[in-house]
Amino acid sequence: MLRINVYNSNQRGQLTHPGGALEFGRGPQRQSPRYCILDPTVSKDQLRVELLEEGRLAVCNLSRKNHVTLDDGERIPPGGTRILDLPTRLCAGRTWIEIETDSTDLVTPDSLQTIAAPQPWAPEQAVRALADLRDSPDLETLARWFETLVTVQRSAATSSEFYFQTARAVVELVGFDAGLVVLRRGSSWEVAAEHPGDSEAPTDASRGLMSPARPKGRSVRLSQTVLDFVLRERRTFYEIAGRVPLTESLSQVEAVVASPVLDRHGQVAGAVYGVRFRDAGAAGAGVRALEAQVVQVLAAAVGAGVTRLEVEAEALRRRLELEQMQFQLHVARDIQAGFFPRHLPAIEGYELAGQTQPADAVGGDYYDCLPLSGGRFGLTVADVSGHGLGPSLLMAGLRTALRGLVTVEQEPAKLLTQLNVALYEDLTPRHKFISMLYGVLDPAQHEFRYANAGHGPAVLHLAADQLKFTSLAEDAAQGCPLGIIRDEYRACQSVWLAPGDLLVLASDGVVETRRQKETFGLGRLRALLIEHRAAPLEKLRDIILQATTAFHPANRPDDDLTLLVLRRK
Repeated sequence: MLRINVYNSNQRGQLTHPGGALEFGRGPQRQSPRYCILDPTVSKDQLRVELLEEGRLAVCNLSRKNHVTLDDGERIPPGGTRILDLPTRLCAGRTWIEIETDSTDLVTPDSLQTIAAPQPWAPEQAVRALADLRDSPDLETLARWFETLVTVQRSAATSSEFYFQTARAVVELVGFDAGLVVLRRGSSWEVAAEHPGDSEAPTDASRGLMSPARPKGRSVRLSQTVLDFVLRERRTFYEIAGRVPLTESLSQVEAVVASPVLDRHGQVAGAVYGVRFRDAGAAGAGVRALEAQVVQVLAAAVGAGVTRLEVEAEALRRRLELEQMQFQLHVARDIQAGFFPRHLPAIEGYELAGQTQPADAVGGDYYDCLPLSGGRFGLTVADVSGHGLGPSLLMAGLRTALRGLVTVEQEPAKLLTQLNVALYEDLTPRHKFISMLYGVLDPAQHEFRYANAGHGPAVLHLAADQLKFTSLAEDAAQGCPLGIIRDEYRACQSVWLAPGDLLVLASDGVVETRRQKETFGLGRLRALLIEHRAAPLEKLRDIILQATTAFHPANRPDDDLTLLVLRRK
């Protein structure tokens, strides 16, 4: 197994690689696993390394133009390969890569201690851990802890400053020699902030991370053992005095502590890490439980900040998605408005008015008046099941098919049959259907000949002389809606229009608008038609739609409203 450290001015990461080829570069992963380097001077495909059986390392320069420099100054040319002893250090562009075998670690499992597990952040739990400490701090120290926590929380507006303040608190508040905040990136750990570092905290202008290409101070080697325990157990782990093995790798390290940073789902998103060096005057001190507890409180503060940043980012993403959706629906509504007649044709001896009012931004209702040969006109009203964006798209398909068919077929029953054939495959798999009434008005004969594909009940003929209604949905011309079955529409019916007669073609939303358990109903529609039968036709149309809308408790009917009214002068 290989232990690898990667660092430059933009990133610092540590990972372990179990075996096989591992690639490095700016580009995306190809066939082998890859570590992406944030360095514009590195090639998209820069380097491939692989541990050989004898414990040496095969290094291949994948770049076509950039060389790789070894620690002794030797260069591997583009396309070149070298077999190196471990440990080794490589430089590609402005990025250093340190590679060694994972034979020793800073700590061993039997040297670790732990404290009570942290909980996913919640406001009432933010300082709960401090109350359970056995070694109570004095009031001045306690006040300083809280002031530091407040500083960390306030700095969470920008993540780089946030992480730097936390790493700094590990040193200046708790008393460790080095503090780090590391984040989990896939299967590896990446240093987000370190104190002391090569530079001060990043400013809004720089937005960089704290990790230099060559740190001026002492390089901190992260303990994979400790981080593995933190990741697996989601608890704080630390070393106490007298339990640290005196291995060569620990010649300068007295003790370490690591506490998990939990995201809003309770998963480990990172860790707050503290190091105490052996030559810093604290030999044998190790890490006290109180210090580990304070580091855990700092980690909880980081978790709260990370959660807040995640929630704010999610809220921003959803707001942008909503704004984009609203914009798209606004565009769709403008497009759909163009599907309806801008100006209904003038028919000699008749008045005509129509309007649609979708329940949402777009709807599934349709009406039209199409000039035909011989001075006749095709009148139609249709309703796609449901309402919203999906039905509006099916309505657009219906309009296109209808306008294409009326140029070759004007008999209502045959036209509905051909429409059913054309739309059946679009409707049936989506469990949709279209109710539709189509008829041909012959102004010379004052005849309206129609066929009905399951549309109603608000399709009426009002005879002005007798004030009698005839339903166009309850006769031999009635058939199944389009898209239900493959069938022919054979029957047509006719009504003859006398002076003052009204022909009303409406969608079911006009009469099915509900107020609690009561619907607007055909009775109210008929009463309005009789009362206002002599009013200007556009005013009559508006009266009906306004009355239906006002009937709904929220003045917003749940279904699309469409109305086409014809009156013989």
